[in-house]
Amino acid sequence: MRTQKESGKETCPAICGEVIDFIEGHLTEDLDLDMVADAVHYSKYHLHRLFVNEVGLTIHDYVQRRRLTEAARLLVFSDKPILEIALLAGYESQQAFTSIFKEMYKKTPGQYREDEVFYPLQLRFVLNENPAKFGEVSDWKRRITVAEENDVSGWMELVCLVIDGFPYLDEEQYVARLREYIGRGQALILKDGDTAIGIMAFHEEKECHSPAVRTRSQSEQAGGDGSAACDRAGGDGSVVRKRTGGDGLSTCNRVVDFLGVHPQYKKQGITEAFLAKLWEMTSGAKHVDGMLGNGIVTVTTFRDGDKADTGYRDMFQRLGFAEAELLVEFGYPTQRLVLQGESWKGDEGDGESEKSDGKL
Repeated sequence: MRTQKESGKETCPAICGEVIDFIEGHLTEDLDLDMVADAVHYSKYHLHRLFVNEVGLTIHDYVQRRRLTEAARLLVFSDKPILEIALLAGYESQQAFTSIFKEMYKKTPGQYREDEVFYPLQLRFVLNENPAKFGEVSDWKRRITVAEENDVSGWMELVCLVIDGFPYLDEEQYVARLREYIGRGQALILKDGDTAIGIMAFHEEKECHSPAVRTRSQSEQAGGDGSAACDRAGGDGSVVRKRTGGDGLSTCNRVVDFLGVHPQYKKQGITEAFLAKLWEMTSGAKHVDGMLGNGIVTVTTFRDGDKADTGYRDMFQRLGFAEAELLVEFGYPTQRLVLQGESWKGDEGDGESEKSDGKL
């Protein structure tokens, strides 16, 4: 077995790339950590730590999510019986397969097949063997630029890599809307060489006249079951909530419509860098001694306890986002989270964010 010292010049991305290659070639077989570790000649304990640090998932979770994605593909594009698909995905019974499939996709395999719309829970990870690293959020922030038309291809490559946080993706519709954001200067991109490693699309609510953002409990009371207690406004279909300051003056609200970070860079403070850049760019913002100015940032993410969540919700809450409305977007249960600008020190983050995602 190899250890970190014995692996010589072999980098963590290269080692994890070997693991991914092996998994992808044996998805329909009875895989476990011991088998993968033997295949790449590593201690399973050391390999587990390397993989989680580099990919953000355990090997078990990566295998499970990839198998469910391929099962979903077969449900839509093949006539194979559901039981046969369940066995190919590594489950001993159709009941066990149905249970985990519904937890992840929010539909039974039968319902998913009837809808005839495929979207992946997890596509194959493609790792950068020499990722850039910076120690400070401010270093990343300086590298964030406004996206241009020639960035669309790289942007979509990253979207496909972090697709698990964006259910029911219609790529053609998404690209059309992305070009609208680019045209308005409301699409930001961060690249490592030619590879997009961070992307954000946003819009700004400048006129604020309605009451403060409702809490989760208020939304549940208004909506009965809390599933869709919200008003929709704006051509983009996003939920709009506005806020006035305690002095009666309007404040500037920023709505993050999509935020994605490459999994290899999830612990380097890139999410914090995008939020700081957003505040710096938008009108009426002020940024003094690391503190953000008046107004709020809102984003939507997984609900508490959603099995499909790989850390998005916890990441936002660690940054200071608070719970707001429970929503249903494109048929998927989500929740809006809100960040008060006055209470967050973006440039003093600990760099421990994980890959994150909103909805475009």
